[in-house]
Amino acid sequence: MRYAEEILKYNDGGKIVKILEFLIEIKNCGFEMDNAIMIIVRGAISFLEYRNKILPYDIEAAVNIQEDYKILKLVIKLGVTEETLTTRIQTIRAKLEETEQEREEIKVQESPSPSPNQKPNPAQAPAVEKAELPPKFDYSTIQIRNIESGITYKSNIAQFARTHENFQVAVYQAEYMGAAVAVKIYTKLKPEADLTRVYNECRFYQMLGDKADPVHNAFLKYYGTYTQGKCVCLVMEYVESDVMNFLTAFKQQNQKITDIQLLPIFHKLIVSFAEMEELGIYHGDIKPHNMLVDNNWNIKIIDYSISVVSHESLTGGTTSGLHPLQGTAGYMAPEIIDGIKKGDNKAYFKMSRADVFSLGISFLQMLTLDNYTDYNTKENNHLLMGVVAKLQYPWAQNMLQAMLNVDPNSRPKFKDLLAYINNVYTRTFSQT
Repeated sequence: MRYAEEILKYNDGGKIVKILEFLIEIKNCGFEMDNAIMIIVRGAISFLEYRNKILPYDIEAAVNIQEDYKILKLVIKLGVTEETLTTRIQTIRAKLEETEQEREEIKVQESPSPSPNQKPNPAQAPAVEKAELPPKFDYSTIQIRNIESGITYKSNIAQFARTHENFQVAVYQAEYMGAAVAVKIYTKLKPEADLTRVYNECRFYQMLGDKADPVHNAFLKYYGTYTQGKCVCLVMEYVESDVMNFLTAFKQQNQKITDIQLLPIFHKLIVSFAEMEELGIYHGDIKPHNMLVDNNWNIKIIDYSISVVSHESLTGGTTSGLHPLQGTAGYMAPEIIDGIKKGDNKAYFKMSRADVFSLGISFLQMLTLDNYTDYNTKENNHLLMGVVAKLQYPWAQNMLQAMLNVDPNSRPKFKDLLAYINNVYTRTFSQT
């Protein structure tokens, strides 16, 4: 601990670079240095967190992006595998990229426009040495598809409406090019309201909507976006009801949903979330209310308003990192609830594994038609597992025991969930 505290007193990162380079040389000579490496690495990571204002602690060292990338590169070269450290490294990397982007924007605003014949001078902009990581796809570059006209509203009464601090959100039924559509309208309530999330949601709907296939996945067809005054309008396929309404209707009629009905829904949802996982998209609020279903049991995923994009090479694509604590009570993973109980706004957790837990709760609700609010805490996980153990179908027991594991590291990825149902799904529907 004393050595880590000493590192925080350095007024620049040059000494840390030299120490890390020395450790790498010693390690390459075959000496066992694991304990020393972990002490220095922890101190170096704390130094970067404080210097870049990720954590509230003042140190003398001024921001130096190039130097910080070099420190990250050396830390990675030392073979750090401890999960808490890799999540912190990813958060630092994201902060450096954000700071770098902000500085570039300021530089562009302040610099005079070059003359048409002036050639750029590479010496004026030295390349920043970044940790050698695979490039990330920038979803903000997706060109939003605009709709110019042709929307006819069925009624001026919203089918759904909610007011947030900065926006009012409402959904209307309409018609577009002869098709029944839903129009989700965000109306700014404050001039300073940030539309970034809204436009990200447009991009998610558009990209996944272009992959929509009612036979193989649960993506909603997306037509496009248009703006009108203070409003941003998202135009998408219309589906009559959400899964929660279906579950309520079955419960009121004292009916159960059979495995013949559920297996195709489970299969489509897992395939869809697995594809989103491969694209680096994580929903963040999976629940029956955010799944639409028609009378033919066609299932669709909706509401990407708090979804995030993350390609994380340092954590094996598991989106470990510092994330906002948000979601819906009764469906949030235990690790998110723990953070909220502590009064935190953000915490380190794996969004991918949190999404798996939320889908597990949703599946359990579809299987039993019961509500499991308060069962999703660490303290009550044994109650949740008790319910799972009584399920009628062995395949569902096995799958949900894995999905609802209190330890996020023990939950499978979405693509691995298919192994739990592929055989029973194929066997069931090859005979029908």
